[in-house]
Amino acid sequence: MNKAIEKVRFMKNTTLKHINFPQTKTTFSFVGYCFLVAITSIPATVFACKDNIPGHYLNRYIDNKDGTISDKMTNLMWQKCTLGAVWNEQTGICETEKNESGFPIIDSQNWKNALERAQQNAFASHNDWRLPNIKELASIYDPACITPSSYYAIDLAVFDLPFNSYWSSTPSRKSTRFRDENENYVDTNTAYSLTFSYPSNRTKITPITEAQAVRLVRSQ
Repeated sequence: MNKAIEKVRFMKNTTLKHINFPQTKTTFSFVGYCFLVAITSIPATVFACKDNIPGHYLNRYIDNKDGTISDKMTNLMWQKCTLGAVWNEQTGICETEKNESGFPIIDSQNWKNALERAQQNAFASHNDWRLPNIKELASIYDPACITPSSYYAIDLAVFDLPFNSYWSSTPSRKSTRFRDENENYVDTNTAYSLTFSYPSNRTKITPITEAQAVRLVRSQ
């Protein structure tokens, strides 16, 4: 029993260790609070991709067989596929086209377009899809899913393979400066995104002009 408790404690410590929040005073406080709420409001036993973990919560997610996933812990419904991938009703698999190099093609969007695309989405007969906030996005981050052969902190038995960073709807108060195509310095607003792959998994401040992956959510 003591070993089981220590394993759960190790999982929680690993969760906080591998998420590198922005180091500014304001943004750290805000995002750190959101993530901690997401983590501490859910029993530690649900963070378990591996069946051999004591207390593994086996029934957190419900596959609705229509390309959507219901999360009983948060009462949210997620799209199984990243925006741009197509859910195959026959196989239950998210399919993507490949480019000339063989890499999957996804529908990456800048932040403004991601918000708009969410409002226009009517997948599975629902018209209230939206971009998740950073707390909601962090709730499906699962470090127990990381193995020597899989470096993704998300349950791949439930969701499709994650691509790069995913947008949240949470804006940042910090602006950033970058060089445009004409080599001019431009200030732009930022928002929070989250990467699910280790060791690059982290919440970060991202210029809203950058293209990021999108996974949509709705409240049930």
